[in-house]
Amino acid sequence: YGHLSEESLLTLASLHIARQEYDAALKRLEGIGEGYHVKRNKLEREIHQSLGNKERLITLHKEAFDHSKRKEDFEALIAVAGEELREQFLASEISRIEANQIFQLTDLRFLVDARLFEHAERYLLNRADQIDGGQYYSLLSLAELLLFNDRLLASTLLYRKLLESILRRGYSKTYGYGVEYLCILDDLDMRIGEWGGLEEHSAFKTTLQEEYRLKRSFWAQYTHEQERAGGRA
Repeated sequence: YGHLSEESLLTLASLHIARQEYDAALKRLEGIGEGYHVKRNKLEREIHQSLGNKERLITLHKEAFDHSKRKEDFEALIAVAGEELREQFLASEISRIEANQIFQLTDLRFLVDARLFEHAERYLLNRADQIDGGQYYSLLSLAELLLFNDRLLASTLLYRKLLESILRRGYSKTYGYGVEYLCILDDLDMRIGEWGGLEEHSAFKTTLQEEYRLKRSFWAQYTHEQERAGGRA
């Protein structure tokens, strides 16, 4: 096919699929090259779905899930492979995640989305020093979900990372969020009986006050919030 671009090959493959010319479509897709390609995978799934090639379809859905780690792609895989294989695929994925000692946000997100909260908490606590609190939007939603599902140590760890990131950056406009997280941590301290390998709240807070003692605006806002909360009590 000469030097057709990837987009051209994908467009031609789509036209072949629309005409049910599946062999020709596959030939076009072969020209895209090696490695995972989201659009090629999607078109190949369309082809093999139409041809009824279940085994190849399972392989393609597995590739899509391995690339994205999204719960939606896992459910699409199960829909093709069969509900009876759910536990097998799930156990395999959990083993893969736990064997990798490098923290991956996508792995944590999958464990939480799959409601495997115990696994998610253990995953976090074992990789605590790798977590980047600067990943605000992702970590905050995970902290909230873990808190809602009573995984207090995991939630504590994430709120600490978020708070430390705010103080480290020193953007005063975000201090209000930091105050909120520290108040949540104060509340969690009252609910946690066993800290496991996690530093207790009193020690964490003392270190925080020493390291960021010059963030006077933050501590003033925190003191004000404490006094306000005390007045409501």
